[in-house]
Amino acid sequence: MPLTAALDPTGTVRIITYVGEIDDDSLVRGFEAVWSQPWYVPGMAELNDLSGLTEVNVTTAGMRALAYAAMDYHREEPEGKVAIYAPAVVTFGMARMYEALVDAEPERYRVFREPGPARAWVGLPPE
Repeated sequence: MPLTAALDPTGTVRIITYVGEIDDDSLVRGFEAVWSQPWYVPGMAELNDLSGLTEVNVTTAGMRALAYAAMDYHREEPEGKVAIYAPAVVTFGMARMYEALVDAEPERYRVFREPGPARAWVGLPPE
């Protein structure tokens, strides 16, 4: 699975790390696996680290499928702050597309090219 999720040491921020290759199916299946974890709490701050991706084969249809699944899953309780650290041009564009598809509010969702500001925005110390 190209993405894994864990809680930060304080248990207040969900950190999702992407590694290797990702495509439409593995992206959607990966998030469905994260949402099914017993420790998953909607409304928790989240940091997505896309810096480990080596190949991105995600289509607009895949991004749309993830966005619709996320909006449906979080219908009852919207996500807290979501930061996406996307240093590469492709991943930055992918993250911005997702942001547009979920109609994210700027006070809840931001895409960053540097890790420090992404971590700070969700309340994590710099590494």
